[in-house]
Amino acid sequence: MAADNMHLVADLGSRVRGLTLFHDVCRILQRDDLVSAGDCLGDIARAIERSWPRRDPIAVRARLGTFEVTTSSFENLAPPYRTQFTLADGRAGSIDVAYLDDHGPADDTQTCQALLEDVTEMFKIAGYRAWEYFNWQDYRYASTEWMKTYIEGRRVTVRASR
Repeated sequence: MAADNMHLVADLGSRVRGLTLFHDVCRILQRDDLVSAGDCLGDIARAIERSWPRRDPIAVRARLGTFEVTTSSFENLAPPYRTQFTLADGRAGSIDVAYLDDHGPADDTQTCQALLEDVTEMFKIAGYRAWEYFNWQDYRYASTEWMKTYIEGRRVTVRASR
């Protein structure tokens, strides 16, 4: 009975850390200040390191295009968790998680991989929305400039015909 309770408490702690990670990533992606995708990815890498479901020390490497951020030394580490993605603007990226200490296989491997993939999907969706937003802003600016030019041209044409 006590062993079952300890297992349940450990499982609950793992799930709380996973939900904390989701919350942290949402807060990073919903910031009002406009930051680059690379800065967001660096913040997400640090959030993964801070709130990873397993308590073992980890290193996180996140890549986006030519940008790379690591939270610890990633040399000679074989990451058991990896997810790749492509943003709407065509930039490819990946997030890798590796344990710093050597340990055997974990019971929650599928859960950790699924969590990493969910975090990546959140980043992709936010990246797509940002891409749409900036393209819409460019479109609105171009449309406004075109409309100003058109109106100014019409004024000149109307004045010249009188």
